[in-house]
Amino acid sequence: MPGKDKCIEPKIGARIEEYIADVHAPSEQQKLTYEETIMLVLHLLRCPVCRQKLDNEARIHLETMCIILGVFIDDPILRQKRQEQVRKRFLQDDTAEDYDYRQPWYEVTPEEREKIKALWGKTDSSLD
Repeated sequence: MPGKDKCIEPKIGARIEEYIADVHAPSEQQKLTYEETIMLVLHLLRCPVCRQKLDNEARIHLETMCIILGVFIDDPILRQKRQEQVRKRFLQDDTAEDYDYRQPWYEVTPEEREKIKALWGKTDSSLD
């Protein structure tokens, strides 16, 4: 078992810089596949050493991915509802004029907020 200051999966952890670069790159210049991105997100959820390497933008990306996927929702019914909301939003053909950006289409639960804060081991997160 790796020590507290060592990556839990060094082969995957060695790719964290690629994840950060993709977060900063325009979509047409991103190099990671969807599967690689998910692999790195899952690694980041498990490895506190690699999470600490993330800059603010990469942290926000990780938190957003987790919220969209419903990672921090324990209730299977609420998780399914979140996934349906996300699916509906992505499949909707709203134009910019049709979509009201002031109306949130999902709600982050207080439990999710606390789990995200705990993920960073502190009381700060981009959700505050």
